[in-house]
Amino acid sequence: MSTETERRLAWCYFRNLAHTVYREARHVGPSGDSAAKLRLDNDHPLAAAASRCAKNRALLKGVSLFKQAAAAKSVDGVLRPYRDTTALELADLVLLFTEPRWASGYGGPKWAAIGRATAELAEALNLGKLDAALKVCALVQRIEHNTRRLVPSLEEWRSTPYLREKWPQPCR
Repeated sequence: MSTETERRLAWCYFRNLAHTVYREARHVGPSGDSAAKLRLDNDHPLAAAASRCAKNRALLKGVSLFKQAAAAKSVDGVLRPYRDTTALELADLVLLFTEPRWASGYGGPKWAAIGRATAELAEALNLGKLDAALKVCALVQRIEHNTRRLVPSLEEWRSTPYLREKWPQPCR
């Protein structure tokens, strides 16, 4: 595989990872939000962000933020639409996913690991460390989230609309 192909692969993984961790954040909401799978009390440091996640739940579920970030040439450019929508940084997402009150099948330690992998990949890309970025991509290929492998096979991706929403671009 050429260096340029490897670089494109790493960026594809990063864009998809950013999308999927912020997409999972749509399940966060303020106390009283009956649709939320994690409710944060008003005195929680991320309560305002939880309200934004709840307000933008449909936007976070879809792929329009991914499309906004598709042409970005920097980590910040990829993350900006998601941060503007949620007021959450990647480190905030990891903290949210480690909260103990998630409903079964949402958030939790597996998503915290995905958030950490996303942050590691962001750092490697920011530093121009392609080898480190590719190691994170290899790790991500083996990660499972709450229901299945995070990175779908090309066949799964083509045949399952839900997977194209969760992982919008195949990285082959």
